[in-house]
Amino acid sequence: MASPTASGKTVIGELAIIDAVKKGKKGVYLVPLRSLAAEKSEDFKKYVGYRIGVKTGDFDSKEHGLEECDIIISTYEKWDSILRHQPDWLDTVGCVVADEGHMLTDESRGSTIEVLLTRMVSRKVKVVILSAVLRNVSDVAYWLDGRFMQSSWRPTLLREGVYLLTEGKDRKKAGRQDHVCKSVLEYKDGQRETLPDETGNAISNLVVQTLRAGGQCLVFARSRKGAVRLATLLSREVEKELTPRDLLAVSEYRYGDELKSTDVETSNKLAYCVVKGVGFHHAGMSSEQKRLVEGLFRELKLKVVCSTPTLAQGLNLPARRVIIQTTTRYDEKLGSVTIPRWEFENMAGRAGRPRYDDSGDAIIVSKTDAQMKWALEYIKQPIERLESKLTIEAPFYSNVLSEICLSESPTLSELKSFFSKTFAAHIGGVDFVSDKVDEATKFLRGSKLIQDDKSRLGGLVKTALGDRVSRLYITPLSVPAMMQGLQASERKPITSIGLLHLICCMYDWKVLILTGKEEGRDHSGFPTADELLVDEKASDRYDLAMRPSVMMQQYIDEVEPSSIYERFGISEGDVHVAVESADWLMYSVAEVARLTGHFKVLPALEILNRRVDKGVKEELLSLTSIKGIGAKRARLLWRQGVKTREEFEGLTESQRDKMLGFHLKVDSPHGGQTNLSDF
Repeated sequence: MASPTASGKTVIGELAIIDAVKKGKKGVYLVPLRSLAAEKSEDFKKYVGYRIGVKTGDFDSKEHGLEECDIIISTYEKWDSILRHQPDWLDTVGCVVADEGHMLTDESRGSTIEVLLTRMVSRKVKVVILSAVLRNVSDVAYWLDGRFMQSSWRPTLLREGVYLLTEGKDRKKAGRQDHVCKSVLEYKDGQRETLPDETGNAISNLVVQTLRAGGQCLVFARSRKGAVRLATLLSREVEKELTPRDLLAVSEYRYGDELKSTDVETSNKLAYCVVKGVGFHHAGMSSEQKRLVEGLFRELKLKVVCSTPTLAQGLNLPARRVIIQTTTRYDEKLGSVTIPRWEFENMAGRAGRPRYDDSGDAIIVSKTDAQMKWALEYIKQPIERLESKLTIEAPFYSNVLSEICLSESPTLSELKSFFSKTFAAHIGGVDFVSDKVDEATKFLRGSKLIQDDKSRLGGLVKTALGDRVSRLYITPLSVPAMMQGLQASERKPITSIGLLHLICCMYDWKVLILTGKEEGRDHSGFPTADELLVDEKASDRYDLAMRPSVMMQQYIDEVEPSSIYERFGISEGDVHVAVESADWLMYSVAEVARLTGHFKVLPALEILNRRVDKGVKEELLSLTSIKGIGAKRARLLWRQGVKTREEFEGLTESQRDKMLGFHLKVDSPHGGQTNLSDF
């Protein structure tokens, strides 16, 4: 189903799920983001009496608990992982709803979505795809052998336009006869408005006009830093428009107690903005900070939120006016590129609050007549047709391996037959996909992940390594570097930086691969070749893995967080994602090491895993095993001479309270257990 944002698509998906459950089957609702999974879980609670399960992490699990659930809400990747483990209850699934279905065209996850939907259809499961920006919906329906619904109706009128304000140096030229200062808003239907230039800044002008009309604004910036910078700039103007009641509603956040995190700079900037009625939102923030900003905006306490485009991926945060700062983004390979039309429409779709507004505006900001002319043509263009991303190398190889693992000794012909049912084959031709299958199987065989089936002519079977790699949900492209590192661990010293560099060389390490010009950057702490387990020839990510591995080393060496954030240009949320990624990959490496007999590395991996989990040096691991004792409190105890859990448990209660500065209840050393406090 393709229809605009807030037009009722979600209800259609929910009813399809409920219909399946009433027929004795399970319903599965798939989303691209964890935050969306939590939001959908709350939405489904209005259907009283159904058991709901939410799954978004831990890829190496059959999820036995889900057999008791009527409704399962999951991210795409987690559901694909569940399919690879083939739990007994899988045959009870009757309907799968794929929300934000245009993610099929996403380079990083489109291949996974396409294959899992192909598998669902092959299992005779009803599939419902929902999207606000799907142009060739008929192609998708034909691929799935289904029907389609397409509608342009939305509960509030959406007006798209471009605002031109002559700014900066151009404003100084306005006194010349050949240059006139402009402040014009033109919609794509040709309507024009002249806006008063009260602030000297285009985005500020649009925000002030909206607030005076009783609305809220979402401002989409090009980058995280841009979102923070814009929020800080706008807060000065927004504060002038707030009533005493508005100011009182956000006054409790003045000292930042609700916003505190290890990223002090971000916390302080957010507190500064929030008390002025403005928030910012990006992936580098802590989940608590993001939830707070979302909640305050929904409660109408924040008038403006400046965000990166990720906020447009399904979260229910509508506003009277959406302002798009730029229609370009930076691509590491191509430089500055224009965002696709579907992405613009996804952001524009946030405009118009159904319960509060009759209409909503989505406005692109331009600085010159030429930019304005181009932008007006841009918003009049149709949305791009959905294209398959199936054959992007890393995910495709993973999907081919997965299909071999799930099937019983498929021949190459049978394997190609399965992939001929994909969207890629539907729109690009079977021969193209067939050639890609040949390439994938050649790589998988060379990496010893599959082998010929001696009992069936032409059959392909998984090896023990291939089966484990597939279930661990790591890409086959990570295997050469991982195996080379494990082999090197038998003859070289094993260091924490060497192990961190190993996991950062894996293709599954997708965060904080910091690229760009290294000239002028701080290279202190970079490891030497002797400290590393992965050889430069074994991984094309050898150099890219240096900076994130050093960042993680500093994190477990208890370097001041603000120093890490400043040096590597990251935020607290980035570190959280990196810790999760490291935990998963260290577990995966350990599992493969056990399978392949590389036992020497296991003790070092176990210690490193605990250090990453707590963010401490090895000397503090004993203290941080006490519930309620984290890195800072453990270091505080260490400096006072208490260096182990046993020493801490030997203290009297008053001694503990004095050292920590508060009362902490701990497990009784005599076997009884008291109530533990979570700090």
